[in-house]
Amino acid sequence: MVQRWRKHGGRAVALPGEDRDATGLTWTSLAENPLGREACGWAEAKPSSQVTMRQARSAMRELGMEAEVDAWVADQDADIQMAWRGDDMLRRDAPLLLQVAVAKDYPADLIDDLFFAAEAVTDPTRKVPL
Repeated sequence: MVQRWRKHGGRAVALPGEDRDATGLTWTSLAENPLGREACGWAEAKPSSQVTMRQARSAMRELGMEAEVDAWVADQDADIQMAWRGDDMLRRDAPLLLQVAVAKDYPADLIDDLFFAAEAVTDPTRKVPL
């Protein structure tokens, strides 16, 4: 998994090699320089705790997981299928997601990647994150 960072709580991105702090001072080698990261407002990003199902499905498609997850859900009982189709939000700690991850042998970092990718999904009519 690629380590991601947020500047002042913004979108999760790769850490740049250099950045400027509020005073205009340039800090270099940010990956090895915790003082520079702090001065410039960078903090290690954690994946979102929940995303919309639309964001999740779009991210699954992007990561090549959608067909595999859909096939697994189709093989489950009606209650699980209804829950998967009927939920508006997908939580990182949702029992159903954990069942899918175990059944498909998805590592935790792939689930993190799913939530980072989902967080970046925008509404095509507004061009802003959902």
